[in-house]
Amino acid sequence: MKSIIITLACLFTSNILLGQTQEVFLEAKGKFCVRLSYDTAHVYNWTVDYNKHIAIKRKILRCTNILVRNAGHNFADKSYTLAQEGNVWYLAYTGKKKVRLDTTKNTQNIYYALNSGYYTAEYSKMSEIINKANPRNRHSYYNTYSSWNTIPNQYAHYLDFKPPADKRIKFMQDSILKNLAKYEHIRNFIAQNASTASYETLKDSLSKLSTVGNVKINSEMKTEMWLYYIKAVHEIAEQKPEFFFKLAEDLPDNQHDIFFSINQTEKQLLVKLQLAKGNEIVKKKFFKEHRRDKRAAVAGSPLFIAVIGAIIVAIGLAL
Repeated sequence: MKSIIITLACLFTSNILLGQTQEVFLEAKGKFCVRLSYDTAHVYNWTVDYNKHIAIKRKILRCTNILVRNAGHNFADKSYTLAQEGNVWYLAYTGKKKVRLDTTKNTQNIYYALNSGYYTAEYSKMSEIINKANPRNRHSYYNTYSSWNTIPNQYAHYLDFKPPADKRIKFMQDSILKNLAKYEHIRNFIAQNASTASYETLKDSLSKLSTVGNVKINSEMKTEMWLYYIKAVHEIAEQKPEFFFKLAEDLPDNQHDIFFSINQTEKQLLVKLQLAKGNEIVKKKFFKEHRRDKRAAVAGSPLFIAVIGAIIVAIGLAL
């Protein structure tokens, strides 16, 4: 992800003295794109940004170099040379064959790729700031996909796109940090008082972290809120195991999340829960699902698959 996090800031730091209308985009399809203005040439790489969680691929443009016009009216830096031969521009990389560049026919698609790349990089930086400020939280970089899909001006000129994009990112960052501080406060209260507080007090506090039926929570915050809910339930399970099953019984819409808060490897906690009294029906359901999930995890493990494979091969050889 680090290659994507490298920002497109150089896109917006150039000195475009001749205005937006006198820039030219050149590209070698699928390889490079060059934005040519009077005194500078910005080189961009086409990059595929892939979200493995939702299997979405997106082509973006990432700035790699800024070339400066030299006395021969060509452009160069330590790595690239952009030179015109006749009416054709060629981009040469040190030690490699030069690549022909043609004038871009669809500038709108270039704007889209530049804007998408810039937004992706800025969103990634925002995620890093949020996670650094809240070590317990892991704000997902992949939320950028759903966030990007709600932006109305995706095909705007990149200089027009930047100000509202920056404003949006700043608003999201401030809002997320504010909400995370609130969620952490609730989680801390539950962690510090689970052993002594009444069931109703803990249930009421926990409800403030529930995403079920909460139409006010946006997509950027839903995962974070859910994670704090899981952590808070886990605290209750550790300190008041009997409350764990009562919550699962009283909150059927949250039951899956409540069950999910307990990891299959937490043997000591599972023993505590097994010894908890009351709510036998939901307790039985929890351990039934736990055993099923444990079997599924074992069946999907590399060792199990390898053993089964070896058995199949052995049977085949025997036949």
